[in-house]
Amino acid sequence: MPADDLFAIAPYTLRAIDSRSMLVIRVDTGVSGALDVAWSGLLDELRVFRSLADHAQVLMTRHPRLQGQKQGLIAALRSLRERGILVAASALSEAYARASGARDDGPPVVCIRTCDRPEALKRLLTSLFAEPAHPDSTWPVEVYDDSRTDAAIGINRKTVSDLSARFNLFYVGRDEQAALLQRLTDNAPEDRAHLSWLLSADESVHQGQPTHGLMLNHAFLRNAGRRLLLIDDDAVLDTWTGANTDWRVRFERGGVTGAPVLEESTLMDGLRPYPPGVLKAHVDVLGKSLPAAARAMGAPLSAARFHEAAYSLAVAPRPEQTRVRYSINGTLGDPGTLGDHALLFDLGRTRPDLVGDAERYAALCAAPRLALGGQPPCPRLGKAPGLHLATVAGIDTGPYIGPLLPAGRGEDALLGTQLMFLYPNDYGLTLPIAVVHRPVEPRSWMFAPEALLGPASGSATLASWMAMTAVAGELSPQQRLVSMAQGIAQSATAGDLEAAVARLRTLSETERLAWALSSARRLASSGATGCNAWREDVTAVGTWAASRLQRAEPPSPADVSAIAGQLREYAQALPAWNRAWDLACTRALGAAATGAAARA
Repeated sequence: MPADDLFAIAPYTLRAIDSRSMLVIRVDTGVSGALDVAWSGLLDELRVFRSLADHAQVLMTRHPRLQGQKQGLIAALRSLRERGILVAASALSEAYARASGARDDGPPVVCIRTCDRPEALKRLLTSLFAEPAHPDSTWPVEVYDDSRTDAAIGINRKTVSDLSARFNLFYVGRDEQAALLQRLTDNAPEDRAHLSWLLSADESVHQGQPTHGLMLNHAFLRNAGRRLLLIDDDAVLDTWTGANTDWRVRFERGGVTGAPVLEESTLMDGLRPYPPGVLKAHVDVLGKSLPAAARAMGAPLSAARFHEAAYSLAVAPRPEQTRVRYSINGTLGDPGTLGDHALLFDLGRTRPDLVGDAERYAALCAAPRLALGGQPPCPRLGKAPGLHLATVAGIDTGPYIGPLLPAGRGEDALLGTQLMFLYPNDYGLTLPIAVVHRPVEPRSWMFAPEALLGPASGSATLASWMAMTAVAGELSPQQRLVSMAQGIAQSATAGDLEAAVARLRTLSETERLAWALSSARRLASSGATGCNAWREDVTAVGTWAASRLQRAEPPSPADVSAIAGQLREYAQALPAWNRAWDLACTRALGAAATGAAARA
């Protein structure tokens, strides 16, 4: 065991021995060790990986009564280590190193979603085929067209047709989507209604709503079990990284907010181009074991990388089976749905120059949304469902992935939650690179208090249901999703599905409001300096959140009923999806099949 090894305490329970001593029992293995009862309030301090000496120092700092007892603390910690109650980072890194690594499933498929933005699609494809990783590559590229106007559909189809002679490019419009649905229902006619709900934008219940999830459902079935690079049409694949980026991976929880900018000319300040490009960055890590992904980024996953990482984040139930399930990157430009209020609260730290001057702060509030958002200073492994599809996201769909709700917003957050629910051993990886995000129509910052709570979302509610579903660890990914769907169906049969949806909606809103209130109060008490207008905006958000928490308004019955209907239909449609998935895994339905037919 290395002399500088790091240790963290495994989940434990306590049992009294007598009035002066207690037994610490490790939950997963049952090993135990005796300690003085004075340790009962100290053990939770050991939940992050540190050296024994550092643990002792932290305990003395946080508990002044322990000052001068460093050697005694270290001796007690050694006893816990020898009993196996403290877990060594070196043993954990060795367990991760035994993972099987990437599956040999062929090249990734680039999947582009577009909707009524033909000029944006042209711009994206131009940047895509200029990407360093692409010109000599045979990676298939599929354009999923969700456009509603004949003009946009015609332009998009011609754009893809003109480029497909030179590149491995395929158009997946309404005709192609209908053909896939027909092929699936020819195989299982009894599934037509449910598969139409999941896969047909022409369904009456989907009219007037965005069907971004439906497009992803098509991508999953056309490329079942493969690695996918998901790109939205308003991205531009110019890739940047920090001048001093540390490429050594770390285990870290929590989101990366970013920093707004006022002038677009300053957006790339402190950054430099990333020559390998975003596609290669994702493909190098996606689907690989954690050590293999770390090596691909140039630094091994050593025990030192666990320093200050929480046990609950860094330790998977089966480390030897763990791999990178999805990968995301930061954005340059419009930060998408990362959360304007988080950026507002953080302005005093990230951009004191903008909040310290009233005129510059007013100019920021009136300017289009521009930020360096979601880019960490180093590659970051996490288990939170933080998949945010503003530019590029990589996902590994093998051996199984379930459907998304076909209509409404929030499909990317639902996708991230589902991947972590299906694969609790696996991780999401945030890459320390940023890709340009340039919507066709610039949008303004939404700092108003009322923007805290977005419209009711079936995807958000389903993600909450999924996150709160407890299933046995030995179940397969498909069995896990079936178990969750059975819970929804049982709730519907019992007549309490709408009540359950209302509780989840209330819980979600309460958590959001409580976060805003605590953030505003913490900022007010911190003594952070800034112009009066910024401080008033922060206070207004906190005041509004407090008022909403006090009123405790129930969710709209119409919203609850609509969301409950979506969840009920999802649970009913899952068996049909699973039969379609099994077919898709045995027959190539996407670009691979199309390309083979074209070459024949």
